Formats: sequence, structure tokens, C-alpha cells
Amino acid sequence: MSKSTVSRIFVGSLLALVSGLVLMFVTADVGYNAGAFTMHGPDVAGIQSTPGGVATVLLGFFAITLVVAGGIGQFVAWIGALVATAKGGFIGWFLVLLLFGLLATAFVPMIAYVIAGPNERTYQGGAAQRPATVIGA
Repeated sequence: MSKSTVSRIFVGSLLALVSGLVLMFVTADVGYNAGAFTMHGPDVAGIQSTPGGVATVLLGFFAITLVVAGGIGQFVAWIGALVATAKGGFIGWFLVLLLFGLLATAFVPMIAYVIAGPNERTYQGGAAQRPATVIGA
């Protein structure tokens, strides 16, 4: 997988993840303020079967779907970055991405990879490319 593909998946899934989280909190706040929840003390005991309650549930499911899809996209981007760095022979990048990913903190090295990591022009077929020289020029 190329770096540009990994970058697109990473950024797109990050946007989905953040959008889902924001939508989840906004939906919960709007549902609470609209009286869509049946409260028993500080706990939610049920949801009113009003149009507002149904909309709250549907938006909540959509927000959860965005968060899950964003998380899966982040995982796919991480695997793609691991494959690309291993294939390109960039052992340092590979080890940093792998170790931080196994420690469940791959977000920071993934940002570093997207911004400053090696790309497909840096390597081709697993070996670093040298610039072409023109003989006689």
C-alpha cells in the first residue's frame, strides 16, 4: 500500500472518528435537553417513543457507526504503513510503528509517518532509488 493511500485512509478515518464522537455528544445533549430520556435519578432508565426519542436513537447509532468505522480505518492505515515500511526496507519506521501500535499508542507515530515518513518515490521494489544521471549532458 502506498503512502498516499495510507495517508488518505488515516485522515479520512480520523475525520470519521472525530465526527462520530462529536455527533455522539451532541446527540446525547440534545436528547437529554429535549426530554427524550426517562430518567431515574442520574441514570437513563429508558427512551421516550416520541419523534425526538427516535431521532436521538437513530443519530446515536449513526454516531457509533462512524466511530467504529473510523477505528477500523485507523487500524487499516496502521497495517498499511507497516507493510509499506517493511516492503521499503525502512526498519526504523517499521519498528517504531509496530512497537507503538502494539502498545496501543500508534496515533502519534502515524501522524509522524503521514507528515514525514518515506514515500513510494523514496523506494521502489524494496531498494532505495538513486537519481538518474544523464551521460553526456
